[in-house]
Amino acid sequence: MTIGIPKEYFVSGMEAGVESSIQEAIRTFEKLGMKIQEVSLPNTQYALPVYYLLLMAEASSNLRALTVRASVSLFQKMQRT
Repeated sequence: MTIGIPKEYFVSGMEAGVESSIQEAIRTFEKLGMKIQEVSLPNTQYALPVYYLLLMAEASSNLRALTVRASVSLFQKMQRT
């Protein structure tokens, strides 16, 4: 089994404890016989902006759905009275 380790994830300013934990995990995988291969994910820089874009779109969609459900519920209650 081969495990890809994205080089873009090891950036300056990474907390030392996090990096050491990852390096320890990599050593453990190697001891278990797994091959570790450095890979590149060049579009990693866009991950956070895209996440926030999708987050806002999903929130907007959910609010719209809730508004429609509330409107239908209110309409049904008004019909019963």
